[in-house]
Amino acid sequence: MILQLLFSFLVILLNAIFCCTVSGGGFGTILIQKVLFLGFLCIIILYSICSSNGKSLVNILSAKKKYKSFSFQELKSTEISIDFLCKSILYIGISFLIFSCSYFFINIENKETIGKNLSTIILSLFYTIIIELILITLKSKIKKDQILFMAEEIETKNQIQDKKNKLSSIIKIFLSTILIFTLFALFIFVSNIENFNQSQYNLNSIFMWLDIPSFIELFVPSFLLLLISGNFKIFFHGIKTVVQNQKISVSQKNLMQNAIKTFRIIIILVALSCSLIGFAAMNKFLDDKSLLGINIHVALIVSFYAVICNLILLPLEIKICKLAEEI
Repeated sequence: MILQLLFSFLVILLNAIFCCTVSGGGFGTILIQKVLFLGFLCIIILYSICSSNGKSLVNILSAKKKYKSFSFQELKSTEISIDFLCKSILYIGISFLIFSCSYFFINIENKETIGKNLSTIILSLFYTIIIELILITLKSKIKKDQILFMAEEIETKNQIQDKKNKLSSIIKIFLSTILIFTLFALFIFVSNIENFNQSQYNLNSIFMWLDIPSFIELFVPSFLLLLISGNFKIFFHGIKTVVQNQKISVSQKNLMQNAIKTFRIIIILVALSCSLIGFAAMNKFLDDKSLLGINIHVALIVSFYAVICNLILLPLEIKICKLAEEI
C-alpha cells in the first residue's frame, strides 16, 4: 500500500504544479502555506490516534508482500478506518474553512490582506480534497481486493450477444451524450443571448468551452489514480460490458460498480482541486477587473467537464446493476 500512497501523492502533486503553471502563477506562491498545511496534518494524525484507529491506518504503510498476506478481516478493518478518516478530514477541513472565513470577514476592511486571507480559505478546501483523493484511491483498491477475496468466479462468461443489442446500447450512449451537451449549450446561449451579442468574444464564446489544458489536468490524473487503485482495466471492462449488453455475475457487478463509482468521485475531486487552484491563482490578478470574468470561467470549466462526465457514467453504473439482476 505504501507504493500506492506515494504514487497517488506524486500524481496529485504533478497535476497541481501543471494547474498552477497554466493558471499563470508559481506553485510555491499559490498553494504552499506551511503553517496551515502542517497544522492540518498534525490535527488529522492526532485525531486518528486518539480515536483508536491509528493501528488499522498503519496498514496503509504496509509493503506489497505484507499487504498480500492480509486476511479478509484485516482488509475490512483497514477499509473502515480509511472511511472513518475520510469523514474526519471532511469535518476538520470544514472547521478550518469556517475559521478562515470568520477571519476573512473580520479583516475585510483591510484591502491589503484580502487576497492572502481569501487564499487561506481556498487552500483549506484544497488540502481537504487532495487528502480525500489519496484516501479514496487506497480505499477503492482495498474494496476491490475484498471483492476478489470473496468472489467464487471472476472471469467474464463468454456469451453470444445479439448485434442489435450492441448497436442499440452504443447509440443510446452516444445520443445521451450529445443531448446533454446540446441542452447545456442551448440553455447557456438562451439565458445569455444579450450578453453574447454585446460580448467582445461574440461567437468565439462557444469555443471558450473547449479548453485543452482543462481536459489534461482533469482526465490524466483521474485515470492515473484509477490505475493506482487497480481499477483501470475493470473500469473499461465495465463500459464494454454495458455497450455489449453482457450478463455478469454478482462479483463482477461489484467490481465494475466499485471501479466506476471510484472514477466518478475521483474526477469530481480532481476537478474541484483544479478549480480551487484557479481561484487561488486568480487572487494575484484581483486588481485587473478586465481579467476577472475570464479567469473565473477558466477556473470553473474543469468542474463543468467533471459534472458532464458524471452524468454520462451514472446510467452506466445503474445498467451494470441491472445486467447482474437479469442472470
